[in-house]
Amino acid sequence: MDTLRSFGTHTGAATSVRFWDPTDDEFSRALALFDMKAPPALVLIPGVQLKGVLADSGDLNVYSLTITDEAILANRAQLERAVNTAHEVVLRGDPAELSTYTRRRAAASILGAIGQISAALRDELIKLKPKISLPGGVGIQIG
Repeated sequence: MDTLRSFGTHTGAATSVRFWDPTDDEFSRALALFDMKAPPALVLIPGVQLKGVLADSGDLNVYSLTITDEAILANRAQLERAVNTAHEVVLRGDPAELSTYTRRRAAASILGAIGQISAALRDELIKLKPKISLPGGVGIQIG
């Protein structure tokens, strides 16, 4: 949590870092939205407020990038690299394009789109083995 809080203080107003309280009444709905069975996870969502997503998960350009590898989440250096890589994808990627490719389960197209931003970014993302998901459970594992 300290790593993510530190990250949040260095990213500016456009990025919001939040921790979901497992005792929150909406926690199980949030897990289902991200097609997760149980925490822990690092979940990044481009350009939306989570409350709005839960209220109307039909937004076609909303996707989540989720990292669940416990070795990454438990290691501060790996977590820093993971959050920076995933954040860069979320900031610079086209949500409509990535949502469309996710809906089609077109992993090569997702990686191609990210590779157009940066080949190094694409290669780092593959190492993280994230899942890119849409509300409703459509998703694709990368890497």
